[in-house]
Order: sequence, then C-alpha cells, then structure tokens
Amino acid sequence: YQVLENISIFGDLQYREIAYKLSGNDDDLQSLDQEHRWNFFNPKAGLFYQISPSQEAFFSVGVAHREPSRADIKDAMKYGNDQTPKEEQLLDYELGYNIKSQVFALGVNMFYMNYKDQLVLTGKLSDVGYPLMTNVPKSYRTGIELMGGFMPSKWLRWDANLTLSQNRIKNFVEFVDVYDASWNFVGQQANELGDTDISFSPSVVGSSQVRFEPVKN
Repeated sequence: YQVLENISIFGDLQYREIAYKLSGNDDDLQSLDQEHRWNFFNPKAGLFYQISPSQEAFFSVGVAHREPSRADIKDAMKYGNDQTPKEEQLLDYELGYNIKSQVFALGVNMFYMNYKDQLVLTGKLSDVGYPLMTNVPKSYRTGIELMGGFMPSKWLRWDANLTLSQNRIKNFVEFVDVYDASWNFVGQQANELGDTDISFSPSVVGSSQVRFEPVKN
C-alpha cells in the first residue's frame, strides 16, 4: 500500500499445514508407526522508503516456523516419543539500504533472528547416514550482509557479497551419557556451557564472481 509518494508498506500472511504418517518397521525391525501434524501461521510486514530514484531503505519483521524432518522423527522413535524434536519458531527483524547506478550497485542488510526451539545439527549421523538435529530452547543469529556489483563496461561485471554474523545458543546445557567401569548405563550428566556457537554456522561467509563476455553472444 502506497502511504505517501516515497513510502509504501506491505504485509504477507501465510498458513502452512504439514502432516506426517509413518507406518511399518525400520531396518532394525523396530516399529515406526506414528502420526504428526503441524499448523503454522507466518505473518510478515514491512516498510519501504524511496529516498531518491537510486536509493531505498526498508524495514521488515516476520514470523516463520519449521517442522522437524521425517528422518529426525523416525530416529527419535527409537529413544521414546518424548525425544521427538519440536517445531522451530523464528522472529526475524531486518533493516536495509540499497543504492544503484548504471555502473554499480550496493546493498547493506542488518538482521536479528530470534529463535525458540531452533533445530540445529548435532554433528551426529544416524545409522544410515542422516544428519541428526536437536532443539535448543533459546538462540539467535545476528549480523550484517554486504552485497555489491560493479560493471565498468558492457562486457565485464563483478559481483560480491559478504556476511558477518554471530550465531549463538543462549545458556546451552549439554547432556552426556554416563557409564560405569563395566559399561553399564548409569544416567546422564548435565553440563552448563553458557552461551555457545551454533554448529555449522560460520561467522564469516562470502563469495565473489567475475563475468566477462569478450565476444558478443
């Protein structure tokens, strides 16, 4: 909706329903019979500000959900239904600025992603090679994205992007299986590790691409 000549707002409403029904036995003959259903409502809203014909700024906030994978649910069955991963909830804030001309384009985007029960990779694999995930109660991802392009001539173009981020679990508690000297399971030990990095989430990600067309077509 165009509020003013240089200000517009937008909204988006999404509803998702996911249903899983598993039946039969796994390769170790354990029953996999179970059903799961999720209903997700994902609203998003934002504002665009046209500073000039070549410059714009924007702000957005949105909610998103993600269900655990079928492999996660299948493998959790072997350890009891109370270990089945829960859905992930995200509240995402973004603030950005773009400027462009016939020769170059530059974009800056700052983000803060606040998670409840984020599904993160543990580093473990199932017996058939699926990567396993688990929920962490509170976590976040925040940082800045830089995107740029430069086209000094019609036959040469350079595009690059760089993301600097902090990806942290808040007050992470690790549970470790404990065995006695005869390898009998005696329970779990809780280790409070404080704020820790999220696995498989590098703090620096970037890419660069040069394209040239020395001969037409």
